[in-house]
Amino acid sequence: MKYEEAIDIVFERFPEFANSKELEEGYDKDIPTLVYSGFADYFIKLVNSSNNPDNALSVIEICKFLDEMAMSKDKKTIDLLITGFFEGLDWVRDNAKQSITVLQKLLHEPARTYLKNLMEWKPSSKK
Repeated sequence: MKYEEAIDIVFERFPEFANSKELEEGYDKDIPTLVYSGFADYFIKLVNSSNNPDNALSVIEICKFLDEMAMSKDKKTIDLLITGFFEGLDWVRDNAKQSITVLQKLLHEPARTYLKNLMEWKPSSKK
């Protein structure tokens, strides 16, 4: 994946997100970090609305997509994963805790390490 294609790809792969409430609430659809922050909000909603998010197809598909981003040779795409999606989770909020747990279970390397490093770096995430 290339950074320049990141918005089109997420909308193509997850059309339900492109039309979701999470994206309509003040997110500029032309700024990748804002779109991916909205995608994080969408992920939180999916996880919190599922009885068994570890096995929910939509959650699994998003985790596979995040793994693909982490494997990109394009550094800007990896930065987008970290600064757009992972930081967009805002894990100090109570409703994102379950999402972080699900990601820790379902992500593979190197995405899992990127998430772990960010959580260790951000002091408020240790609470």
